[in-house]
Amino acid sequence: MKLLAPVIALGLSMTVVSNGAALLGGVSDANLADGSVDGWSGVTAISVPISGGDVVKVTDFSFFAAAGRADSTRLVTPLIVSRPIGSVFDAAGTVIGIGTEVLVTDEGVNNHPFSLTMGTDTLTLTGLNEYLPAFWQRAEGVDDVDGGVVAFGGAGGSGMFQRNEDGTSYVPAIGDPLDAGHASPDGGRNYQFNLEGEAVPEPSVFVLIGLGGFALICRRRR
Repeated sequence: MKLLAPVIALGLSMTVVSNGAALLGGVSDANLADGSVDGWSGVTAISVPISGGDVVKVTDFSFFAAAGRADSTRLVTPLIVSRPIGSVFDAAGTVIGIGTEVLVTDEGVNNHPFSLTMGTDTLTLTGLNEYLPAFWQRAEGVDDVDGGVVAFGGAGGSGMFQRNEDGTSYVPAIGDPLDAGHASPDGGRNYQFNLEGEAVPEPSVFVLIGLGGFALICRRRR
């Protein structure tokens, strides 16, 4: 065991430890601010792709609930949308990740964990697809009657596109298409929403060396 301890210690000392959630896409928490909402129940994607590492894991989401939208009848579901890299800002995407729907009870900034219900929350950003932060918003039991929850600014935003859905019947599912029923390019409407998370570190080569040394020691002890 005296020989084994230094090897294990070396491996553990070189393991990368995450420092917690950081902004992956959308508006940073510090810049979430008041705005206005429309009446639509719909799915909205923010056009700027998620970034933050070669592989990232979505762990949290935040949004700004506009005044009068926190009466415990309105809900927001975080989504991840995929589409080919290089797509124009309002090109169609596909839902690939769905978090748990939350009931909105507080006006202003809302922070929640991204608790995966379907699809994936871990994204490889070095492939052929890009990934967009998105959300589904609705009011319980009605369609397009103050169904909007998440505030938006009318100018200076990063761009978005939205697909209207029936707030009384639509349920988001993996593979759902999202196209530009309504769209605003860069410099236009910007919804106050984000996805947060962390980079997924690759296994340290030193950990692998440590495991190799452990195997060698076990072999010699036989």
